[in-house]
Amino acid sequence: MVTSVVCRPRRTVRRTHNTFTSRWFNRIQVPGQQWSRFEPLGFAHLQIQLALSDVTLSLNAAAKTIKCLQIAAGAIYSDKNHNWTAIYNAKIQALESIVNEAGGMWLLITRNMTLKDC
Repeated sequence: MVTSVVCRPRRTVRRTHNTFTSRWFNRIQVPGQQWSRFEPLGFAHLQIQLALSDVTLSLNAAAKTIKCLQIAAGAIYSDKNHNWTAIYNAKIQALESIVNEAGGMWLLITRNMTLKDC
């Protein structure tokens, strides 16, 4: 028995403005103006979301990694103005709790070093 599999090429967003707009938008020239207006085609929204889904996941993963590094350092940025909140004491309390719960078992504890620590 012979079977065949047909694979569709993966949809991508494209690298240039012209290929992006020509694929998912209808270009409407405004009379008497040098600029154009773009209206999305009916299928554009879903296809753009699908094409960007892996990028969105990567960005979310990077944001979570950065937040974990901030927690490990003992302070987190708490707003968009880069104000920070110290959480070092909470981190130490959480470590004490883990040590107590381990009940004498071995633990491996790491610390994120910076040049200021040397």
